[in-house]
Amino acid sequence: LLICMLILIILFFIIEILLMYIFKFLGYKCLFRQMFKVYCAGCGTTRMLEEMMRLEFYKAFRYNPFMFIITVLAFVYILLGIFKYIKTKKIIKFKYEYLIIILVLSFLFMVLRNIPLFEYLKPTKV
Repeated sequence: LLICMLILIILFFIIEILLMYIFKFLGYKCLFRQMFKVYCAGCGTTRMLEEMMRLEFYKAFRYNPFMFIITVLAFVYILLGIFKYIKTKKIIKFKYEYLIIILVLSFLFMVLRNIPLFEYLKPTKV
């Protein structure tokens, strides 16, 4: 089971990298941004992931601070789950309350990053 989990995580990252470069090659632009002229909570995530793969964490944080924190927390959560499984042979059950909290925070982040007072939350190049 542990090996299956590790394989799934590795496959997820490979698929993410492939999709990221396919969208970039095709000139994919954010549909939400084109239609509504505002930054969604995910704007800058592709560039953030690229910078994280280059270990440029400050740049990654500047592209999308919310998704950066969520990505780091998800990685830690997965690692803790793996360590707990190795130690106790029990799988951590995902709590759906976490998902609701993330969705609410995501919406708040989207609203804030489009208010002129919080311009520093927009995806920026460093």
